[in-house]
Amino acid sequence: MPWRRRILSSLALLALTGPSVASEREEHELRSILSKHWEAVGGMRNWSKIESIQLNSTVEREGKIVDICIVKKEPNQIRATVTLPIPGDEENELQIIRAHNGETAWTATRVAGAETMTQEELSPEAARQLLIDAGVLPPLIKVWREGTELELAQSATVDEQSCFVIQTVDTGPSCTTFYVNSESFDLVGYEFHDASGKTNRTTIRDYKSVSGIRLPKTTIIESPDTGRSTVTLVSAKVGVGIFREYFTTTVPQETAQNNAKAAP
Repeated sequence: MPWRRRILSSLALLALTGPSVASEREEHELRSILSKHWEAVGGMRNWSKIESIQLNSTVEREGKIVDICIVKKEPNQIRATVTLPIPGDEENELQIIRAHNGETAWTATRVAGAETMTQEELSPEAARQLLIDAGVLPPLIKVWREGTELELAQSATVDEQSCFVIQTVDTGPSCTTFYVNSESFDLVGYEFHDASGKTNRTTIRDYKSVSGIRLPKTTIIESPDTGRSTVTLVSAKVGVGIFREYFTTTVPQETAQNNAKAAP
C-alpha cells in the first residue's frame, strides 16, 4: 500500500538523519556552554590582553603550610616554585621547582638563592598533567582554543552543584573531565585521568577578580601520589614580562628574579 511505503520511507529517512541532527544540537549546546563559561571568567577581550601572569599562593598539606609561586606565559609555559623550610637549618630554605616550556617538562631542587641546580626530566604523564595548567588561559578554555575535541557527557552533581560535564576526546592514553556549574558557568573542578588509571582531581571553591578576569581563589588538589592539598591565592600580577629562558633553563637566581620581577 502507498501509505505503508510512505511510512517506511519516513522511518528510513529518520534513521539516517536523526543522529546527525542530535549531534548538531549537542555541538551547539557545547559551544554555548563554553562561550558562557568564558564570559563568566572574564571574557575573551580581557583574557586576550594577558600574555603572562604571576600567582603567589600558599599550599596547606597535612597541617603544614608552604609558599608557592607560579609564573605562566602564553601559549603553554609554566614554572611553579614551592619554598619550604629545611629541618634544622633556620637560615636557609629549600625550593622545589617544576616547569614546562611547551616542549619538555623538568623538575629541580635547590637551596633558595642558589645559582645552580640539577634538572631532571618529568615523566610523560607528569608532563601532560603540568601542561593542563600551562599558559594563562583557564584550563577548559585552553583545551578548547587549542582545538582539542570535546564532548558533552551526562550531567552530574559536584559539591551539591548541578554541573555540565565536558570530556576531552582522542587525547591518547590520558583524558580530562571538566565540570561547569549549570547556573553560574564557573568551572567548579576537573579530573585528569592518566594512562595507568590514576585520577588527579582539582576542585575550585571560589574565585577572585584581578584586572577584569576571574582566577581560582581556593583550589583543592587530590592526587593518589601526593594526597590532598589546599591552594589559596594570596596575590596575582598580570604582565610580568618574563623571558622564555625562565621556563627552559636553570638561569642564575638574580637573572630569574629580574625576568619575572622577583618571581623565584
